Formats: sequence, C-alpha cells, structure tokens
Amino acid sequence: MKYLGSFAGCAAVMLAIVFSSWAEEPQKAPSDLKPAPVVFVPPGAPAGGSNVVGVSVGRPSPFSAEISADFIRKVMETSAKIEAAKRLITERQETLYMTNPEINSARTLMIEGQKEINRILDADKELADLKMSRDILWSTMPAMPKARNPAMLPHMPSNR
Repeated sequence: MKYLGSFAGCAAVMLAIVFSSWAEEPQKAPSDLKPAPVVFVPPGAPAGGSNVVGVSVGRPSPFSAEISADFIRKVMETSAKIEAAKRLITERQETLYMTNPEINSARTLMIEGQKEINRILDADKELADLKMSRDILWSTMPAMPKARNPAMLPHMPSNR
C-alpha cells in the first residue's frame, strides 16, 4: 500500500508538470521568430563597456518547457521499474532478517543496546524538560483547516 501511495504521488507530480506547461503562453511559430543578432566583444574589453559593439539578445533557451507524452511515458515506466526494484529489495531484506542467524543475533544485541541508551536518556532531567516544552508547543500549534475541495486549499504565490 505504501508503494501505491508513492506511485500515486509521482503520477500527481507528473500531471502537475504537464498541466503547468499547458498553462504557459503559446510559443510563436518558427516563422515569427527573428534570429538573435550575434555580436562579438573584442578580447580584453570590459563587459558593458564602450568598446562593446552589442549584446546577443533574444537567444533561445537550450531547454524546452514542453513535455512530450513519450517523455511522460518513459518517466512513468522508469518509476514503475524503480518501485518494483524497491519492492524486491524489501522482500529480500525481510527474508534475510527472518533466516540469517548472524543478523538475528546482531539485531538482538542492537535492541538491548538501544534499550540501555533509552534508559540513560530517560534519566536525564534536562532532556525530559526540553521534550515537555516541545510537546506543549506542539499542543498549541493551530491545525490547518481540512478542505474538501481544491478551491479551499491555500495557494502558493506564483511567479507570474
């Protein structure tokens, strides 16, 4: 179930990227674009100085904001393969924890050691006071309202 949630999260992010690219201004047709003037700066001349003949303005970005359906398909396929690999790794680790006696003995020692560490930490008065003040702060934290529809959720400011 945990993997299904993370897969759904990845899908939601990809959909958000796709929808945000659709909301951008439409690109001009290639016939409407004018080539950027190429201007050379003599060697040793300061940038922006009086020796500068001009600047290359309107240069196209090497990155495209458009995301193709093929790209999204590849991302989703790779995401699914990664999730499958994670599942196989988890299953193998569970098998090793159940069957390997070295892991079981080390785990038993680790649990005993952690119990001893917890006992020492619990005996410290200053740490207990710090945890208590943190818990009091958490109890006074106002809760976010639970919205049923997306229109009621708080919005982040956009750069537009």
